[in-house]
Amino acid sequence: MIEYHAVALILGEPGSYVVVFPDFPGAGTGGDTLQEAMERAADHLAVHVEGRIEAGLDMPALRSVDEIKADTDLAEEVGDAKAIALIPIEASGKSLRVNITVDEGLLVRIDKAAARLGESRSGFLATAARSRIAAL
Repeated sequence: MIEYHAVALILGEPGSYVVVFPDFPGAGTGGDTLQEAMERAADHLAVHVEGRIEAGLDMPALRSVDEIKADTDLAEEVGDAKAIALIPIEASGKSLRVNITVDEGLLVRIDKAAARLGESRSGFLATAARSRIAAL
């Protein structure tokens, strides 16, 4: 199991928190409360990292909190941050076989959609699950 820790900057105010990951451009989420934002951040980052692994992409060089604070390009975000957190990610990169029950008609539609996209059934379902989790 590979363990990652990404620096997260928590911005905003109660009712409208935003979480960004300086080492993962484009990855971010939010929530009404700090707790909700942090829970979503962990899920969102896990999906982002899994997607990178599945796509065969390398992990970006992960920086420490001190390195993020010293980055002049991030000075404004760091200065505006309500909190800075380390979000742990455990990504095995290992696929597991599972057995699920799905309505027969839905399975036919899944297989047709996967074929149109040039994906396997498993790949299609994993992508759909990541999208739903990231949207939470």
